[in-house]
Amino acid sequence: DNVQEDYTKFEVRYPLQRYAFLKIIADGKIAVFESYIWVGEHKRVEYFFKTKDGKISVFEFADRFNKKNTLKEIFADCPAVTEKIKGYITEAKVLKWIAEYNNCDVSTTN
Repeated sequence: DNVQEDYTKFEVRYPLQRYAFLKIIADGKIAVFESYIWVGEHKRVEYFFKTKDGKISVFEFADRFNKKNTLKEIFADCPAVTEKIKGYITEAKVLKWIAEYNNCDVSTTN
């Protein structure tokens, strides 16, 4: 197929490598990069969130702790998104929240 996917070199500091090429899945107030590795038959997904000021946060679905708190911190300047972060967190929900955040019309001081 002719689908063009964009990747960027990203410092990940995995145990065996310092850099990886991650797929860009969203760009806006926050750029989001997707990384996944296969562990046996299971896909382990991580999202790297990079704000305009260069701050990087990592969100990993394998991490069962503080997922909601991590997302609320990432989207803190858009209450319309943070108030939706409840219940079971799925990949589809996170991708929807990213899009909503990048279109959030709350003015910020940045």
